[in-house]
Amino acid sequence: MSTTSVTPWGPIPFDDPPDGGDSARSRILDLAYARFCEDGISATTMSQLAADAGISRQWLYRYFENRDAVVTALLARESRRFVAELMLRDRPDAPFVDVVIDAFDYVVGALRAHALLQRVLVTEPETVAPFLASGTGPLLQVATETAVAAIRQRTALTPAEARAVAETLLRLVLSVVVNNHTTIDFDDTRQRRAYAQRIIPRLLAA
Repeated sequence: MSTTSVTPWGPIPFDDPPDGGDSARSRILDLAYARFCEDGISATTMSQLAADAGISRQWLYRYFENRDAVVTALLARESRRFVAELMLRDRPDAPFVDVVIDAFDYVVGALRAHALLQRVLVTEPETVAPFLASGTGPLLQVATETAVAAIRQRTALTPAEARAVAETLLRLVLSVVVNNHTTIDFDDTRQRRAYAQRIIPRLLAA
């Protein structure tokens, strides 16, 4: 069964195979990512995406029904890559608090360095607002369920306690990803980790 998240652009299948092995489709998504970073999502047309790929607009429609379909596919691919990288950083034999600190460091650093996310946060915040709505954002719902499962597997917390910790951690990540007006430089991994080492052990202990 495929895990999906419903977004303004349609359902995002997080665990479907990326691009079905289609190199042309993957190349279109690479070019779309670059175009969205440069011009934003709202200002980009299918004609521009076709021109970037060196194909006709009609040929582009063989791969994607419209721009929304391009955005959905790109979000799915970026999400899969992000989750795969995060899973590689799990250390089953390490103390869980250390794993969470490492995850916080990676997630915050990766999202703050993500060119497209940072572009739309500045120029098109309404584009990502549906994803970031506390308690209702579809991507946050998927992230919360994933975090709850990991916490339950590695701790003795009850389901309610695990959910409270997961939601608190995700809100903490979200706040430092979108907020640049802090005394801590969250683009500096040393400061990120120092912050996480102060906050996360207390959160898990509580």
